[in-house]
Amino acid sequence: MPHSRLLSTFAFFATLALTASAHAQISPNDALQTCKNTASDRLPNVPRAFITVQRGTDAGGNYMINFRAQPLNGRPSSGFCIIGRNGRVNDFQFDRPIGGGGGGHNNWLSPQDAAESCKNLASTRMPETPRAFINVDRARDTGDGNYLINFRSNPPNRPGRSGFCQLYKDGRLHNFQFDGPPPNFGNGGGNPNQNFGGQNPYDVMRSCKSAVSAQFPNVPLAYIEVDQPRVNGASMLSAFRVRPPNARPTRGACDVFRNGRVNLSYDRR
Repeated sequence: MPHSRLLSTFAFFATLALTASAHAQISPNDALQTCKNTASDRLPNVPRAFITVQRGTDAGGNYMINFRAQPLNGRPSSGFCIIGRNGRVNDFQFDRPIGGGGGGHNNWLSPQDAAESCKNLASTRMPETPRAFINVDRARDTGDGNYLINFRSNPPNRPGRSGFCQLYKDGRLHNFQFDGPPPNFGNGGGNPNQNFGGQNPYDVMRSCKSAVSAQFPNVPLAYIEVDQPRVNGASMLSAFRVRPPNARPTRGACDVFRNGRVNLSYDRR
C-alpha cells in the first residue's frame, strides 16, 4: 500500500477514535471517582480512604459531586466538583473554612460563618437539592457556647425540608436535625417514624416532641425542649417547653402511653 494511502487510512481511524471519544459519556460512578481523585490531589496530606463523595444534583447537564475529607485527628474539609459528561473537571471548590479550632474567643465563629457552615452541612445532607435553594437564618447565640441556626429548603417541583444546626463556637458540630412530619395520634402507634410510643424514656421524649411539634407547626424543633420522663401509672409523663423567638413561650406536659397515644396538657399560668 502506498505511503500516502497508509497515512490517509491512519488519519481516518484516528478521526473516528477522537469522534467516539468526544461523544463518550462517563457514568455517575466514574464522576464520583474523578471527584475523589481530584480532592485527593488537592489534599495530599489526607489519606484517600478518609475522603467520601456523594452525588448531588445535575448541574447544567454535568455531574455535581459533594466531597468531604475527615482525617483522623485533623480538621475536616468539604466542597464540590462539577464533572462534565466527558470526564473533565469543570469546577472544583472547597467550602468556606469555618472556625479557629478552640484557640480562645479570638478564634470563635462569627454568626455569619456559623450560618454559612450550617448551609454547607444542610447541602451535604440534601445532595438532590441545589445549594441555591437552601436558606438559613442568622445564627442565634444560645448563651451556652453554641450557635443555633434554622434552615429551610425550597427546591422547585419538590417538597422542601427544614431543620436546624447547633454549632460550637469553635466550629465543631454539636447537633444537626431535620424537622420531622407530624405524627399520627390515637391509632395505636401510626407510622413508626412519626410516633414512637412509650416503650422507653427516649421513645417517650421523641413522641412528646413530635406531638408538640404537630400543635406548633411553625416552630422549629430546635425551640421545643422536652424533659426526661417519669412514671405516671400506666403511662410516662414528660414536661415540655416551647420557646419560639419573638413569641410568647408555652409549657406543658405529655402523657405518653406504650401503644403510642399521647395526651397533651398545657400550663395555663
